[in-house]
Parts: sequence; structure tokens; C-alpha cells
Amino acid sequence: MESSTQQRVIEIVLATAGLNSATQVTAETQLLNGGLSLDSVVVLELLLALEKEFKIELNAQELFEAQALKTVSSLAGFVDKKLG
Repeated sequence: MESSTQQRVIEIVLATAGLNSATQVTAETQLLNGGLSLDSVVVLELLLALEKEFKIELNAQELFEAQALKTVSSLAGFVDKKLG
């Protein structure tokens, strides 16, 4: 079962990547290589949308070190940690 954060992250990914809701995005969907293959502009838009939606500040270095952009699940987990 998906967490509330994970479902919201999926919705934001779909919106920022310009994908329709019929696109299959799950917790294990890769965001970059081999998955959705989001480009750098979409990744930046995604991070800004997440900051706005969750009222958090995302640090690029922390995201990189945590490998938070690997899958939807890893990104949602990172957001959950930031929310405390």
C-alpha cells in the first residue's frame, strides 16, 4: 500500500513530467536512467514542486548523497524524512 506522501509524489511527478494519469508510475519506477528518464529541467521543476507542496527545502547535495532521485519510493522516503 502506498503512503500518502508517496501518492502525492507520484501525482507531482506525473504533472511536472507532463505525463497523463494512465502512465504507469509505481513506488519502484526509476526517475532517471531507464525509467521515466526525466531530464534536468524536469528534475528541477519536480524539486521546486515538491518544495512548494510539502513546504520543505531540498538540498541538492543531500538528495545526491541519499540517492533520493533513484525511484519514486526513495524520493518519497526522503521527503518523509524532511517532514520529520
